Amino acid sequence: MLGDVGLRFISVASSAGVDVKAETEGFVSFLNSPYYSHEHGVAVDLYSRERTIAYSPLDGVVTGKRVVMSPHPRYFQGSETEHLLIIQPSHTNDLIARILHIESSLAVEDEVQVGKPLGKLVRSGFFDFWTENHIHLEVRNPAQPLRAKGSLPMTPIAPDRKMEGMPCDYVPLLRVVDSNRYYVLVEATKGEVCIGVFKGFGCWVGRYVGILDAGLPHYRFGGAILEPTAEVKVGDDVVFWGMGVGKVVKVSEGFAIFRTGPLKVEVNGRRIRGLSVYPWLRSPLLKLIPQTPLREPLLTRFDGEVHLALSPQV
Repeated sequence: MLGDVGLRFISVASSAGVDVKAETEGFVSFLNSPYYSHEHGVAVDLYSRERTIAYSPLDGVVTGKRVVMSPHPRYFQGSETEHLLIIQPSHTNDLIARILHIESSLAVEDEVQVGKPLGKLVRSGFFDFWTENHIHLEVRNPAQPLRAKGSLPMTPIAPDRKMEGMPCDYVPLLRVVDSNRYYVLVEATKGEVCIGVFKGFGCWVGRYVGILDAGLPHYRFGGAILEPTAEVKVGDDVVFWGMGVGKVVKVSEGFAIFRTGPLKVEVNGRRIRGLSVYPWLRSPLLKLIPQTPLREPLLTRFDGEVHLALSPQV
């Protein structure tokens, strides 16, 4: 399906029968976030190549709008209010989609369609300085649109087929693709895996391969998308690029959730805050995050090869 600016959308997630679509040139996250709904596998964040306008991830009707206070933005200029848009999916009267980070001019009873504009993307104090503009979506009972708890499980959509590719058991060669004072995006020469529509950096979850979806080590949890036949269990080790990064604490349909362990990350000998790793819908990139925003980018395309080191934090 085509959006207003020629964006193409495909199904990436489902919650209680509600189909969620994302733009094919972007990436998604189920578990790379510090918030409750992500920690419990009941939300998805949708990142598009379009950074200013939000496009609808589902068909439905607007049933409500809310504005709430957010924390004061730290390290960047942003809004101290957060916007909620409530949409009733087109095929059900029993559920709503709660969508955050959009300032919308739509009115209650307006219809929306996949790929059509919902409004302007807004950065609030709920964002970290390295977090890009995105849509946050949960599916829940319409009686409780604001409560933190109560959203329904969110399942990655991946056809029933084998994982393609293998994780790298060491840190591969990295090259800078883009950079700014808040983060650096790099590509890796090895270790890409694919399942269904998702492409990402492979990890081991016990003896099974997964696509990592985590902020390491700056968030206290993360996850991995798994193929349908993976029989992982609580307590299994999660290993990324030869380093143990956590242990599984919950297994849900389509992914495993793990608690992150202490980890030290260095780039070209310089300590950084951590790595952001996502499932992409095209060739994946890895985000390197400095301790705080810098006056000049941590790295640029002129720096050549990037040497990243992972080690246990003592």
